[in-house]
Amino acid sequence: MGYLQSLISFIGLISMIFITYLLNESLFEETDVLQPIGSLCNVNVSGLLSPTDNSTYDSRGLLYGPAVSVRGTSFFAGITAIICILLGLFAPKIDMNMDSTYEKGAIILGGEPVAYVTGIVYRLSALATAMLMSMATILIVPALQVHQNALNLVEDSIAPESCEGLGLNEVDRLDRLQAMFIASSAAVVMVGITAYSIRYDRKASIE
Repeated sequence: MGYLQSLISFIGLISMIFITYLLNESLFEETDVLQPIGSLCNVNVSGLLSPTDNSTYDSRGLLYGPAVSVRGTSFFAGITAIICILLGLFAPKIDMNMDSTYEKGAIILGGEPVAYVTGIVYRLSALATAMLMSMATILIVPALQVHQNALNLVEDSIAPESCEGLGLNEVDRLDRLQAMFIASSAAVVMVGITAYSIRYDRKASIE
């Protein structure tokens, strides 16, 4: 089977997921939501960067929370994406069009039940990847809003020495959150492109 298109689209998909995950992990020095966030280098009311202990800037629950978070959704999206590509490319037989049917009076699918079940798992893994990255995108939006104050930064101002050792400043965090939003949104689109590419490659190989 030829799988060049599928491989290229999958690389694009997994890259977007990986970028989202890595950028998310780089936002804060302390990613344990049970620990105090500590001092951050944020934009103050004067539009300058300065250290602050204001907990209103703590968006870690959205990013690293134990329940639903960008960390969890992007991590599991990577796993489901790998399952999707492995089944799509290497499953000996897969029902891409759900063609299997029940014969009259039968309780077991006719045709090739294994191919049918494989097709279901394939579609579920693709759907799960899209849903997980959609959730990641949605979770990033309120985190972006938390850091909108960074837009008030006075032009050409720089971080003072007192901000050293505090990790990324608020402006850099906002930039990375924006990049995460773009990458996670692109990942959702890439799921559809990857699924189409796999279907096309398998069909072209049969013909």
